[in-house]
Amino acid sequence: MPGGADGSDTGGSENAGAVHVPNHGGAVDNTWTISGVADFDGDGRDEILWRHNDGLVATWATDGASITGAGNLGYVGTDWTLAGTGDFNDDGRADILWVHDGDGATVIWEMNGSTIAASGLVASVGPSWHVANVGDYNGDGNADILWRNDNGALAVWTMNGFTVTGSGVVGSVDSNWTII
Repeated sequence: MPGGADGSDTGGSENAGAVHVPNHGGAVDNTWTISGVADFDGDGRDEILWRHNDGLVATWATDGASITGAGNLGYVGTDWTLAGTGDFNDDGRADILWVHDGDGATVIWEMNGSTIAASGLVASVGPSWHVANVGDYNGDGNADILWRNDNGALAVWTMNGFTVTGSGVVGSVDSNWTII
């Protein structure tokens, strides 16, 4: 499971204690990928969420075109997909949604800037379900999860932190359609 708020190693590298954020003074090499953009510290400005090909996850804090800070979040095994970001606990800060590629285990990191404030396993959905989107589908201020099954079924989990407060299939869509 992706590491927790205790800072435990998440199994990605023998260099887990080293600080290796993307160089914010110059070019970033192609071993880093932007995995998301969201306001993880609640200051009204988005941070850039990076993932290194060895599994290290890092953030850049921004102020317009300036990088004002950087931090490592830890290593996550490459068998975990960063599936989305959204404020799952309505604290004004975006959180990170992870899904395991093999069994569909779903984990949320509740964020406070470049610190994982808490993490929790939500549930496992199996390998045929995939996160299609993250959004507040019931208007309660908490991000929810839209799932899409390989067979075309769409389902929504309404969320409150790590807790699924409601769920249901909302329809089915042919695989020729893409959710954007």
